[in-house]
Amino acid sequence: MVRQLISSARLTALKDFFPSAGTVQTSAKTRASSGQQDKTWSNLADHVDIACRVSPAGGREMRKKDQTVATMTHTIALQGHYPSITSQMRFVVESLSYDILLVDHDGQKTYTRLKCEVVY
Repeated sequence: MVRQLISSARLTALKDFFPSAGTVQTSAKTRASSGQQDKTWSNLADHVDIACRVSPAGGREMRKKDQTVATMTHTIALQGHYPSITSQMRFVVESLSYDILLVDHDGQKTYTRLKCEVVY
């Protein structure tokens, strides 16, 4: 018999553990009249306003001749099991977009973790 360390009912009761809400978005490539490809983002059905917690996990800064690019990495914990999320998607919280690099699920199908980065 497998025992859960944290029951899904207890996790649902922990409202302060998931203080934010976010949306999963998927992209579609479209061709502009100029011939250039544009990427447009739209909300993934049934993946809007998901309770979550965003935690910084590190970052780096890369200096080029004419610009500096800062890459921040984050871990985003989602309340619930979301097997349809992939690394080709992004997660938006409070108008900040996070590119999903890796999706991880717990063995009990209780929560989902996203390893993400935001590039400024």
